[in-house]
Amino acid sequence: MGADIVGWITCPLQRGLGVQGFFWKMKLVVMKRSIESNFSAATRSQAKVKLFGTNRQWHQLTYQDILRELAGFEEGIPQCASCPISSGHTLGCYKSVTYPVDEHFERLVFDFFVSQLSIKDSICSQIYSDIVSRYPASGTPWHLQRGPAGSGGLARLGKPLERKLGGFFSRDSIDSAQILGSLFISLESPAMAVGYVRFWTQLMEFSRGRGVEQSQTLNEMRNVLLMYVAILPLAVREEAAILVES
Repeated sequence: MGADIVGWITCPLQRGLGVQGFFWKMKLVVMKRSIESNFSAATRSQAKVKLFGTNRQWHQLTYQDILRELAGFEEGIPQCASCPISSGHTLGCYKSVTYPVDEHFERLVFDFFVSQLSIKDSICSQIYSDIVSRYPASGTPWHLQRGPAGSGGLARLGKPLERKLGGFFSRDSIDSAQILGSLFISLESPAMAVGYVRFWTQLMEFSRGRGVEQSQTLNEMRNVLLMYVAILPLAVREEAAILVES
């Protein structure tokens, strides 16, 4: 379980499958690799998994089912080698962030966000105004689905971090669930792409020297950011978008 992230440039492979079809194929690729790393070659045929589909329904699949649905897909297309966002890797337009996000990452994001919130025109103040301030203050999956790895939660911390606000802010407080829920979203406009690349770049700079090297989530986001930066020139020209399903 996690956030599936695709740099959408409408190449022939993406265009042929459509958004939902491409996401589904990539989910199958991830599941296939998981089975192959957890089952021996002799026992893979016995594996049965449940996968949450892009149609918001659960699907029970065997390893053989997955192989049939993926026939030829993992080979990509010749254009993958020269794709401007894939770094030469087949299907390099796909990235993921594993849920639950770890506690180091959640604390880091929260500390960075609130440290910048009162700075005029900071990217955090802009994201707060445009998105976080409109995010529900309670009852969302990011507020409720919490627990250790393997529990099906979105975050490992037992409860969100919270900070009281005052002055000109539209709300009395802000919490880390609202922030996280506002970060793993699709970026389909040039302004959003520019803003979020700026946010993630500054977060990586903020993380230096803060003892979060062990954060798996942060390391995964570093990998995602490489694609975000590569796709930005295309996104600014409205020739590409960043699509997220979680």
